[in-house]
Amino acid sequence: MSPGKQLTPNQPTIPTTESTRVFTVRDGEHVSETVIRAVSEQDDVSLTNVEPLYERIDPDALDDFFDPTCNGRGSTAMSVEFDYAGHTVIARGSGVVELK
Repeated sequence: MSPGKQLTPNQPTIPTTESTRVFTVRDGEHVSETVIRAVSEQDDVSLTNVEPLYERIDPDALDDFFDPTCNGRGSTAMSVEFDYAGHTVIARGSGVVELK
């Protein structure tokens, strides 16, 4: 090693973490509509240019899964995860949709 040069240790490779955006289900909005809106906003495209949700998951089944139970409250412990329009979507019973 020549004078004045220092060895720099290799930097550890840190896996990149995917950023997650969270969208709240609005009053009067179905979870399926929130998913479509979230992808539209994330990808900066109009709602009409988003891939049809039914090609990945049954929107009615998704909405029915998150409908309130007979006591009027949904379970916050429930979640559904699926791939859609190049994103991993996590719909949660707490009323949020996450896009990764």
